[in-house]
Amino acid sequence: MKRIMLLVLAVWIVAANCTTVYASETDYVIDNDGERLATPKTYLVKDVITYLGENGGNLYEPKDIFIDKEDYIYIADTGNNRVVKLDSEGNYVRSYTGSDSLLSPQGVYCTEFGSIFVADTGNQRVANIDEETDLVVEEFTKPDSELLEDSSDFSVNKVSISKQGLLYVMKGQQFMTIDANNDFKGFVGANNLPFSLKRTLIRMFATEEQKSRLEMEEAPPYNNFMIADNGMIYAVASTDSARIKKLNASGANLYPTDYITETIYDEDGFSVKPDYVDIAVDSREIITVLERNTGHVYQYDQDGNLLTIFGGKGNKKGYFQNPCSLAVNSRGEIFVLDTSTGYIHIFTPSSFMEHIKSAIYHYAEGEYILAYDEWMSVIEIDANYPVANMGLGQVLYKMDEPEQAMRYFEIAKEQQKYGKAFEDYRYAYIKTHFLQVVLVATVVLVVVIMMTFFVSKKAKKYIHDYHYGSDEEMSK
Repeated sequence: MKRIMLLVLAVWIVAANCTTVYASETDYVIDNDGERLATPKTYLVKDVITYLGENGGNLYEPKDIFIDKEDYIYIADTGNNRVVKLDSEGNYVRSYTGSDSLLSPQGVYCTEFGSIFVADTGNQRVANIDEETDLVVEEFTKPDSELLEDSSDFSVNKVSISKQGLLYVMKGQQFMTIDANNDFKGFVGANNLPFSLKRTLIRMFATEEQKSRLEMEEAPPYNNFMIADNGMIYAVASTDSARIKKLNASGANLYPTDYITETIYDEDGFSVKPDYVDIAVDSREIITVLERNTGHVYQYDQDGNLLTIFGGKGNKKGYFQNPCSLAVNSRGEIFVLDTSTGYIHIFTPSSFMEHIKSAIYHYAEGEYILAYDEWMSVIEIDANYPVANMGLGQVLYKMDEPEQAMRYFEIAKEQQKYGKAFEDYRYAYIKTHFLQVVLVATVVLVVVIMMTFFVSKKAKKYIHDYHYGSDEEMSK
């Protein structure tokens, strides 16, 4: 009996381990019906950097990670009042303290010329640190402008530089731009307050004092941003909708607002608003977003299609306690920074994800045959992957194959795209079989006319016979 119990226990442990391995081998997406669909692994944990060696030590409450064009990694090590530089493999190179002048730095950006710009939050400035000497060669403080409130501070926590050389800093619900002379150039991309019936009624019926209080309401703030190679500002905000933004030079949002999101629940089972804390865009314009509450990493294409969801909260590799920032290198590897542990989790794309990225890139470049081949490679791995079926439909539609495109749009549950392909298919069919269609239509029309004439004649005869009697009855 004892042996049987031990055998059952062993089988249960093996089954549990197998279940755990299976779960860890899949990521997932959300389909158009809001259902989770398991996918093959899209990103694999390449490494977790926990210690920077004797010279680098440990990170303490870091807040920001940035990767430059040569794949050097820069980290705003907030708790240690420094910026840490690592090589492309995560090995410690050196630290920058601005000659021990940095105080709680929360953001870092490095130009292609090696200038390190630090959001020196505690000192209410942006410090430009020389890469060789570690000296602060220039600093940007709150600009002297009548357009800025005297009471507002300059404790910025994120910084970036545009191709035009303008300094961008995140200030609440908008971005402030400053030129090389520390002159204020304006605000960009202000978030708007969402519609509120209460606010509307107050404007209509409230006293002046109540209206003045209403004017003090501020729009939801931005949480993070980056300026991509194409000059667009990609940002995440705490708004109720359109949390992912792609802003042009005038501040207009060009990113779709109907992208699929995941419903998030707290410990008590109540739904909560997602807290997107950072955003990154790689060389193929794939958008990666980090959500703090769940620890999930989301990836989207430029059309708002959800490509994958991975990561999560936990104490093992690839899971985080309090994720705060992420960055992507030239190889498409994702670096996620955990402010609670000071760890850096490195994810590398699987072959499955590489096919997806290549398909999206080739389609954007108009290389439809190559895109078709890549999407077929994805389908061979996972026939139910919704974006692949939609991608094949789009490629076939561009290749003037609407009938085949309809098949894939139907699998992907893309009703609008299916309808468009059907219209084109119907038009092409009629155009190709015009004579046959005309002949059939003519035959049908003749038959209808003859049947109408026959029925009409019969009806008239029936009415005549009903009132006057039939010819046979009249002859009697």
